[in-house]
Amino acid sequence: MYNILLTAREHVGKLKTRPYNVLKNRGYNPGHNFGHGKEHAAEIFFLLNLIAFQFHTILAYCDIDFQKARASCSTRVAFFEAMRFCLRYAYHDSWQAFLIFLYTDGGLVEPG
Repeated sequence: MYNILLTAREHVGKLKTRPYNVLKNRGYNPGHNFGHGKEHAAEIFFLLNLIAFQFHTILAYCDIDFQKARASCSTRVAFFEAMRFCLRYAYHDSWQAFLIFLYTDGGLVEPG
């Protein structure tokens, strides 16, 4: 009985920390935003992080161009850094045009 309780306790701990760790390890930094604002800013920033995570998950499963652009980079963090860099220095007519730019000749080239 004691072993069952210990196992259950371990699983509850994993269930509590796993979603936070997924966000943290994928570069969303949810803990960074909790110190801002006097009333509700921290909650709003965290919800925006969750919305971004959901959109990126949907794109990863449903958008072929997003999948190709993501596959052209070794890590998720490097992919979003390259996206930030490309958006800063070039104008694109649409999201699809931007993604195609990322995985073709003008896009993601990781230093290596």
